[in-house]
Amino acid sequence: MLQLIRDKATGVVAWVIFGFIALAFTLWGANGFIFSNSSNSVAANVSGHKIPWGVIDQQVQMQMRAMPNYDDIDLKKLRQNVRRDYVDNYALRLQLRDKGFTVNDSFIISNVFSQSQFFEDGKFSNEKYQKLLSQNGITDSQYQEQIRSALLEQQPKIGMILSSFMLEEEIDALFALFNQTREVAYTVISKDKFSTTEISVEQVSNYYQNNKSEFTLPEQITVNYLTLSAEDVRQDVEVTDEKLQKFYDDRLSDYSIPEMVRVRHIFIKAPEGSTELSSGEARVKAEDILAKLKLNENSFDELLTKFSEDKSSQAGDLGWIRKGEVDPAFEKASFALQDKLSLSDVVMSPFGFHILELTDRKEAIVKEISLVLPELKERYIEESSKNILFDRVDELANIAFESQHEPIDIVAERMNLNVNSAVLTKEHYDNSVLNIPLVQKELFADGGLKDTRIISEPIKISDSQYAVIKVVKIMPAAVQDLDLVQEEILAKLQQEDIDSQVIAYGNSAVSRFNDDNKPFEYLSTKEFKWNNIANLKRADDRLDSPIIDAVFSVSQHEGKKVQGIKLEDGRYLVVSLIKVQPGTIDDASDRQELLKAMSANVGELEYQLYRNSLINSTAIKLYN
Repeated sequence: MLQLIRDKATGVVAWVIFGFIALAFTLWGANGFIFSNSSNSVAANVSGHKIPWGVIDQQVQMQMRAMPNYDDIDLKKLRQNVRRDYVDNYALRLQLRDKGFTVNDSFIISNVFSQSQFFEDGKFSNEKYQKLLSQNGITDSQYQEQIRSALLEQQPKIGMILSSFMLEEEIDALFALFNQTREVAYTVISKDKFSTTEISVEQVSNYYQNNKSEFTLPEQITVNYLTLSAEDVRQDVEVTDEKLQKFYDDRLSDYSIPEMVRVRHIFIKAPEGSTELSSGEARVKAEDILAKLKLNENSFDELLTKFSEDKSSQAGDLGWIRKGEVDPAFEKASFALQDKLSLSDVVMSPFGFHILELTDRKEAIVKEISLVLPELKERYIEESSKNILFDRVDELANIAFESQHEPIDIVAERMNLNVNSAVLTKEHYDNSVLNIPLVQKELFADGGLKDTRIISEPIKISDSQYAVIKVVKIMPAAVQDLDLVQEEILAKLQQEDIDSQVIAYGNSAVSRFNDDNKPFEYLSTKEFKWNNIANLKRADDRLDSPIIDAVFSVSQHEGKKVQGIKLEDGRYLVVSLIKVQPGTIDDASDRQELLKAMSANVGELEYQLYRNSLINSTAIKLYN
């Protein structure tokens, strides 16, 4: 089975994987398998690999940046969920690598060059690439490792999707179910027909006494803080023509269009895992083809059509190639070709043997500094600002230490910064820049930042921003007084009372229908109408979705003419199933489309089961 998956997911088919990947910086951050040292405490151990909390907290921070606000964040729950997802993905990658799934470096480079977020004027821009990586605190090697991990996970998934299938009988059965129509009689018991009974003071008090945890305010810490960012020191950057010229010269490759060649190939596949010594038959075949070309016995097109095992490319065309994009041996042979239609010797790659023909060549072009001056200047200011920032952070650290027992205003005055305030709790953040797990962890730990007598050391908020904090007020967790929450309790009890009336009325209506005990007269007491609807489909717009879902969830029940279902929104559906008509599929094209779609769904399900089995078979230990 694994061999079949590899066959489907490697070689030429593997290039299809790129279309399935849209890597976003906010998903899993930069680290992949490269851990930072922001926290030495261990969050998990996966097959002997220790994952520190610093890595998890970095992912939490990135997810929070993508959220519109932080007011309703349950930080503890978010942190646990992020850890679970991260650990599962880490375990999966370890298992896949152990089972022989790999990703060639050339695939990774090609993926980077194909991502539109790095394009400028329709082409890959190294300037934009480096800028986006820098803005997100990601190095080139870290990002490429992230791509490697994503491509690794896609291999078995794509293989299973391409290998999956469904039988015609299964398609017919599914379509009979999905395209089914129903005729029903029904009424919906809604809340607006009911009024609450009087809730006593005693009931409110009892609820309060029995559920005090609902009304406990968490510990709150009020802080004053200063922030120092690269933006704050931007005006301190000195820009001169000489400095810009040196900056340009040092990064000349970023402002150049590199040398490129366009080649096509005749490809002879070698057995998986072959080496120079073990792939003799394939090499001999490739050498024979090259000999025919050199003797002009056959044209390149003739031999390509007859022998090449790359059926995906157009006439063997591999497009434009830049240095660093493909396998080193392949690159060396390609760029060694100088004249159009010149041939390479036989080249071995991880997939087999290639005979290359040069079809075109473009020499490197360097953009003059005058053409890139605006973006060059901006980049110079950004990088210089960060360098100045590091010096200012050292200055901030010294002043904060000297003034640690003074009001933070003293530090603000000496650094020419503004004092900000924020109120933080352990589970929820306000919308300040302090919304990072590291600050939360330090603030609510015993000692450390919680000490109101001292000013903190500079804390890294991001690669371009730091903060110093002083706690000014601590409010311990406390239960709110009853008089502050009694209106909230009263509203809750009134809602529960109405909900119970709706259910009781609905249950009574169902019983009356099944017992022939004047059900219609009973419904009329609340002005509910008994409706009939035929040919109801799952995607019908005559009823709202919760009702349709409920209608299609009921089955014909012997001895019960009518059934009752409590809907999630608090309504109650009383329904009688009159007729069920199976769906049919007659159009051949519709059948094929459904067959393809459902086969892909089966492959997706198989992959999820396979993925879960790999994760579950991994030794994982989580730590508090």
